[in-house]
Amino acid sequence: MPKGFTTIELFIVVGIMLITAAAAAPFYSGLQVSAQLNESNAQIAQNLRLARGQSVARLNNTAHGVKFLANSYVIYQGASYAGRDTAYDRAVAIDSPLSLSTTFTNDEVNFAMATGIPSNTGTTTLVHSAGGSRSVYLNSFGVVTE
Repeated sequence: MPKGFTTIELFIVVGIMLITAAAAAPFYSGLQVSAQLNESNAQIAQNLRLARGQSVARLNNTAHGVKFLANSYVIYQGASYAGRDTAYDRAVAIDSPLSLSTTFTNDEVNFAMATGIPSNTGTTTLVHSAGGSRSVYLNSFGVVTE
């Protein structure tokens, strides 16, 4: 008697595998969107903390801040974005499926030297084109929360 699988049995197994893969695809896609939002949001929060820390530490004896642009932001050194020392700029790009918006006045926050008090308070919000959003909040004491 011959041993092995029949063609029908193989088709059934392949069919089950395809159905399982098709059912898992949206779940996997949702995990990727969530991971991308979480990572980019954490990076914004950390860079706000970095700019504040540099101001508190009086790095190069000046204030530091963050300017939010369309699909990027700049960590700068100086009393304002307009009056910054461009040699110390650090630009960070936002991934293409994400869009960034803020409630900061002029999309900028500057931290006072030594105290780290922000020039204004507000929120940055990241929105993914496939759905979902995350926000970072900055209060009047310079505390950044996600």
